[in-house]
This record gives sequence, C-alpha cells and structure tokens, in this order.
Amino acid sequence: MRTICSLLDRTSRRLAFGLAMAGASVAGAVGAVGTMAGAVHADDDVPSSLRPVAECVIVNGDGSFTAFFGYSNDTGREIVVPVSSDNRIDERVGQPVVRFRVGRVVAAFSVTTRATTITWRLGDQRIRVTAESTPCSTNPTVPEAPVALVLLVAPAGMTAWWMRRRQRLQSPC
Repeated sequence: MRTICSLLDRTSRRLAFGLAMAGASVAGAVGAVGTMAGAVHADDDVPSSLRPVAECVIVNGDGSFTAFFGYSNDTGREIVVPVSSDNRIDERVGQPVVRFRVGRVVAAFSVTTRATTITWRLGDQRIRVTAESTPCSTNPTVPEAPVALVLLVAPAGMTAWWMRRRQRLQSPC
C-alpha cells in the first residue's frame, strides 16, 4: 500500500521531469528560431561569394595533425549548406560547418587526422591542407555549441530542485 509520502515523492519527481522537459523544449525552440531567422538554404548551388579558408595546422605529437578551417561569406545573409556533396571533408575524417554567418569567420571548425591531406569541398571550391601547411602561431579556439540550451534549461533545473527541497522541508516524511 502506498503512503502519502511515496505519492508526494513520485509527484515531485514527475514535476521536476516535466519542468526540465519544458525548459529543454523552450530552449530548442528559441535556439532554432534564433538561428534560423534570415538563413538561406543553399539547396541548389553554393554561392561563389561563400569561400572556404584554410587557417593553419598544428602538428600533434602522436603523428596526427589538426587543421583549422574558416570561411568568408560575402552574400550579406546567413547561408545553410548541409553536409552533402556540396559541403564535405573528402577524407571523411570530420564534419564541416553547415551554418555560415555573414562575414569572415576564423577557425569555424577543426579536423584532426593522421591522413596526409584534408580537403574541404564547399560548392565548386576546394581547399586542401597537409601537416606542412601554414602552422598556427597560437592555438585557435573553435566555437562551442550554442549556450541557449544551457541558459534556458538551468533555471528549470534550479526550479525543480528548489521545489523538491521546499517539499522536503515541509513534509513529515
């Protein structure tokens, strides 16, 4: 037979889970709307004013090297080019960026490999790097994942924790 305490505990767990899921849904929706607004999908041809750039390479101690790639988007609009024959790393050692913001973006992504070359194809353009390509003078930082999800889910988690704590303080169980 269930006690009132076990029912309260189950209810609070469900409430916490519901709040966390609601926060994640809102974060996903806000992130999708925020990043998709004004984006142009390059379904047919990749504009020639969207150019790949080989930034530099770091030779690692284990025989591999890390290549840093950027791009220049002079279209005036954000462009989305999914990973496909129009946007790919030939050696299949990594994934290129798919969302191209306006302007010059340095170190948009990196690829580490033991292969002799890395080739990024973007539309009709391709750029090839080797371990002997331009060395990095500093260690570039590649952008992290969007923080919108963290910023919106964290308050939901804190709210669930606070409600659970409050319930424990008030409950005789």
